[in-house]
Amino acid sequence: MKKLLIALAIIILVAGGAYFILDSKSEYEAPTSENGETEKVTLLVDPSLYETRTYKEGTADATFDVVYPEFRNAPDLNSSIEEFVMGAIETHTSDAEETRKIMTDGDKFPFYTSWTPVQVNEDYISFVLRLGGYLGGAHDFHAIASFNYDVKGKSEVALRDLFPNDPNYLKTISNFARKELRAKFGKNANEDMLLAGTEPTLENFSVFTILPDSTTFYFGEYQVAPYALGESKVALPRP
Repeated sequence: MKKLLIALAIIILVAGGAYFILDSKSEYEAPTSENGETEKVTLLVDPSLYETRTYKEGTADATFDVVYPEFRNAPDLNSSIEEFVMGAIETHTSDAEETRKIMTDGDKFPFYTSWTPVQVNEDYISFVLRLGGYLGGAHDFHAIASFNYDVKGKSEVALRDLFPNDPNYLKTISNFARKELRAKFGKNANEDMLLAGTEPTLENFSVFTILPDSTTFYFGEYQVAPYALGESKVALPRP
């Protein structure tokens, strides 16, 4: 019986390891080789290039559980990220003080963030930063931000940079997003909200991330659908 249990444990570990390896391949660019030789595989997300910073110092009216990235190969980007995050903390601190004047009882008002890397390597950095908290009302508030950076060029990747041959790129994105979102929401689609939230403006498509073959656009709560449907996103193949 003991040998049988050991054998089963080995099978489970091997199967789990195989699944992990297969699943992790989604984080890599597939290598190409014309002569059958093994070529270097480039990580889409290289964990050695970043660290996660935290901020948890509360105030009399607010608590903070803030995390954000710092990249080893992008000091200019790090400054922009920290400025953005600290600005959000200051805003919530002030809002919590004002809200406490109205809501004199209850717990402190929380603020929190999380981040998701999409591409972090020697060429590009692209990630989503999600922010949330509570300042009274029926539920928490949420927001999304994104950062896209050309490491070698040491510059922000602007949306227009991704469509160099399309002077009407905002209209192209808008048409694609509307088609995809209508299909996603089906009978739950709110046409007025969907149309307003996908008007061909930079503001509507300001939150995006990049991969070698696509650009993903993110829409926050209430932008293209009622709160109950939450955050939405669509992935547009790279032209």
